[in-house]
Amino acid sequence: MIKSLLTTFLLMAATFSAFADEAPAPDTGDTAWLLVSAAFVLLMLPG
Repeated sequence: MIKSLLTTFLLMAATFSAFADEAPAPDTGDTAWLLVSAAFVLLMLPG
């Protein structure tokens, strides 16, 4: 029983790396837009 559970776990763990993707590089345009839109939100705050 323990041996079959261990084998199942090891087979499942081995397949997880097959679906892993590399992390995407951050886009400078997206980062700039995020900062600008955050500044707009801060300007909209009342008071």
